[in-house]
Amino acid sequence: MKSKVHFFKSLIPLFLITYVCSDSFDNNFYNNHGSVGLINIPTARFFDEEVHGITVYDGTPDQKITLTSNPYDWFEASFFYTNIQGKPYPYFEYQDYKDKGFNLKVRLKKEGQLPAIAIGLNDFAGTGFYSSEYIVSSYGVKNIDFHFGFGWGQLNGDDSIKNPLGYISDRFKTRPIDYTGMGGSFNPDQYFSGTSASSFYGISYKFKNKLFFNFEKDPIKIDGPQMPYPNKKNNYSFGLVYKVNNNFNIGLSHERGN
Repeated sequence: MKSKVHFFKSLIPLFLITYVCSDSFDNNFYNNHGSVGLINIPTARFFDEEVHGITVYDGTPDQKITLTSNPYDWFEASFFYTNIQGKPYPYFEYQDYKDKGFNLKVRLKKEGQLPAIAIGLNDFAGTGFYSSEYIVSSYGVKNIDFHFGFGWGQLNGDDSIKNPLGYISDRFKTRPIDYTGMGGSFNPDQYFSGTSASSFYGISYKFKNKLFFNFEKDPIKIDGPQMPYPNKKNNYSFGLVYKVNNNFNIGLSHERGN
């Protein structure tokens, strides 16, 4: 099995395995970061109440394991542990850097005649390597799911719009340094702040009951000093998710033109 994983990595820079503790997998699946989403971007979709899952992600530069829980059908919480290649560990420089953190997502509105809307925080009490905030909407038409949102922090890689929250308060016009060393502290002053925000969007197309195609614009920030991401050729990623059964799925994707 290990040789197969490395073979796929030589072709496509992402290998994703997800196990979901649920009798009904439906059309939702976890993204690379253990949140219901597409490839990297989150969506306003949620699993049902009392659904729990584990995501194993093998990419560049990070490998990540995420435990996710939906105690309610409007609330998602996850804990991740990651290995970051190319970044030395402070006390053991012969090792790659290790990091951990928490993510949250809350639904603000159910889908009806208008899209579903959700708000989320990534790495909100960690070191800040993945620190980001977002608001996202989702709307389904037959076998196609559409998603559109805005991101701050690590999800603000192309500065596509001026931060609209800056008109509400000057607090939102500047963003404190994301990276907080060893982590373990809350930094509410940086939530949804910065001079700009980035739009993201994507679609999920269901071919059959078990196969899905995902396409997204992923504005992740790659020029920060803390994350040695490879240079991206563009902001677009695409991939396939195959639902093996009601509890297990596997995904392959090609990210940002690399």
